[in-house]
Amino acid sequence: MQNRSCPVSNASGFWLDEPWKDSDDAQLHLDEKITAQMNMIELTEQDLEIVRSIRPLVLEHIDDIVDSFYDSVLRIDILKN
Repeated sequence: MQNRSCPVSNASGFWLDEPWKDSDDAQLHLDEKITAQMNMIELTEQDLEIVRSIRPLVLEHIDDIVDSFYDSVLRIDILKN
């Protein structure tokens, strides 16, 4: 399995805690982008609360979780590119 980094789980695991707190404009853009991505995969605030509740376990296994996600995506030919 190839090790991939998770863009939303950097050392701080921002989606498990709080989004970055930069300028208001940057935060609004980030919130809009994250909201669009969440809507695309039907991820809800309740889902995030569940993940937050098991944060230590998720962080312990984040590499395996990300690898599994990308392995699933790459099984679909159209998503490989």
